[in-house]
Amino acid sequence: MSYESIIYDENLKEHSFGDWEGLTAAEIKRWFPGELEKREHNKWDYVVPNGESYALIKKRLEGFLCSCNTENMILFTHETASKVIRGILLNLSKEDILSLDHKQNVIYKIENFNLKNKKCNKINI
Repeated sequence: MSYESIIYDENLKEHSFGDWEGLTAAEIKRWFPGELEKREHNKWDYVVPNGESYALIKKRLEGFLCSCNTENMILFTHETASKVIRGILLNLSKEDILSLDHKQNVIYKIENFNLKNKKCNKINI
């Protein structure tokens, strides 16, 4: 197996925390009262102010995966994107995706998965 090129793709970027980027939980609670609790209540669909929800990340990553024209890939990404990609490839529910671990010293390997069998709709983001 060989890999012929390196492609940098913005779709593999981490979860955008928008207005919360770089803030501590205490700062979010102070400057965005009640919003952290709303997110915890519905983490999948909650859109961080000027940021993303897990549902939006999933759409972004489904579009990326459907655009891949190769059988062999090595993907480097961050925690949330990694969890969502694994969920897409393994056909997991949103609850299962949210419960996935993402250890910093682990490489996740998914074999014998054919993206051509994945239903790919044109996704506009």
